Amino acid sequence: MTLSRLSVLAASAIAALACTAPAPAQFGEAAGLGQVMTPYYLRRDLPIFANGLRLDDGQAAIVESLFWDYEDAHEASKNRMLTRFNDLQAEIQNIQNDRDRVLEVVFEPIQEQADDWDRLNEQFLQSVQAILSSDQLERWDSFLRQIRREKELPSSK
Repeated sequence: MTLSRLSVLAASAIAALACTAPAPAQFGEAAGLGQVMTPYYLRRDLPIFANGLRLDDGQAAIVESLFWDYEDAHEASKNRMLTRFNDLQAEIQNIQNDRDRVLEVVFEPIQEQADDWDRLNEQFLQSVQAILSSDQLERWDSFLRQIRREKELPSSK
C-alpha cells in the first residue's frame, strides 16, 4: 500500500472514529474508506494479465480463479479491518484528548492491514507467475511495469 493511500485511510479512520458511533454498515461510507480499501488488482485488470502475458485459454481460466481467491481474501481482510475500527470507537472515546495516543491506536490496525494487503498482492502475483511458461516468464518484468503504469498513472492526474 502506498504511503498516500495509507495516509488517506488513517485520516478517514480518525475522522470516522471521532464522530458519534455510526452504524457498522455506514462506517466505511462515512469515513470515505471505499476507494482506499479497494483491492489493488480488479476484475478489469484480468485482460491486462491475459494480453500482457499472452496467456492461453487454460492459463487465463486459472488466473481468473486465482483472482477470485484474491478478491475473496481481500474482502475478508477488509471486513476484519472494519470490525476492528468499530471495536476501537470506545477506546478512542476514552483517550480522545491524547492525540498522539489516538493516532497510535488508529495506525496500528491500519499498518497491519496494509501489510496484509501487500502480502495478498504478492501472493497473487506469485501464483500467477507459477503457471507461466519460460517465454512468459521472460516478459514478467515488462508485464509488471505495464500493469503498474496501467494502474497508477491514471490516479496521478
